[in-house]
Amino acid sequence: MLVTKNINKKLTRFQLNNISFHVEKGDYLVVLGPSGAGKTVLLEILAGVQKQQSGSILLNGTDVSESAPEMRNIGLLYQHYMLFPHMTVRKNISFSLQVKRKKKEIIAQQVSHYAGLLQIDHLLDRYPDNLSGGEKQRVALARALAMNPQLLLLDEPFASVDSNLKRRLIEVLKNLHKQFNLTVIHVTHDINEALYLANKIAIIQDGAIVQFGPKDSVFKNPANTFVADFLGYKNIFKGVIVDREYFSTNDIRIHLDAVYEDRESVILIPPESIILSPRNTATSARNSFEGNVADIIHKNGFYEIIIEIGIRLSVYITHDSFNSLMIENGMRIHVLFKATAVKIY
Repeated sequence: MLVTKNINKKLTRFQLNNISFHVEKGDYLVVLGPSGAGKTVLLEILAGVQKQQSGSILLNGTDVSESAPEMRNIGLLYQHYMLFPHMTVRKNISFSLQVKRKKKEIIAQQVSHYAGLLQIDHLLDRYPDNLSGGEKQRVALARALAMNPQLLLLDEPFASVDSNLKRRLIEVLKNLHKQFNLTVIHVTHDINEALYLANKIAIIQDGAIVQFGPKDSVFKNPANTFVADFLGYKNIFKGVIVDREYFSTNDIRIHLDAVYEDRESVILIPPESIILSPRNTATSARNSFEGNVADIIHKNGFYEIIIEIGIRLSVYITHDSFNSLMIENGMRIHVLFKATAVKIY
């Protein structure tokens, strides 16, 4: 559906480097990255608002690299809505259709359809200054959808709304995507948006895509420590590989699952892969340590337990496990995890 090949763009203090990825019809790709990573510039290049200095963009097999924005049939929704203040909601939604000189009855039909779908049909004769943030967001989305875009681009679409409204709008967008089999590229720094909406993920850092793939694959197997840290992984430690089979940090030696050359390295131990036990139980786990409970953090549906063993380990456990272990701050407890659970970079 969309294929980008080696897109490059150099700006004063920033550049996109060899951006290549593809999406299929009906994909929901979320591009994750910190502020200043190049997410918005990438969307503007895809839409034709900015021009790449090299590389190509194929849309349904057609090279649109040099095409004007209005010839690409791509909808772009900015985080600040970009509504025309002197136009009513009706005219804002119909704007792109009028530019394309669509028939009046088609324009009226599209406006009515998407206004009803997004529950803003009662606002059609109002002006943007008289709308709430959520209403403006829905108007902007209706305007983007009314042109029946081949591809919908969303630039931080929920950045300017409160958390309650954000949840409702995410649900609206998820339903629209499913109902119309929309192809969407959505940029954000919010991991929860990606978890709820995406089927594919791209991670962008300093203008380059450092990981791309199915959502589950990216979240389960971060390509490097930047990705792991950005995705919120805990238990990332710097140290050295010693005796080819151990990772050493702060006088703690951790068994690895294979033989490596001795070198400086970084490991990741997923918190959900660690087992807590009141005693040193004989198991297949090659890593066993005793430590103190340093902190207890109640999360949504589980507990995060911080264990001090010479390094601070985060461990995720269920409410049932928390209650059965009778965990308290300061208590002694054993932590166990398999060598295969340790990801090494």
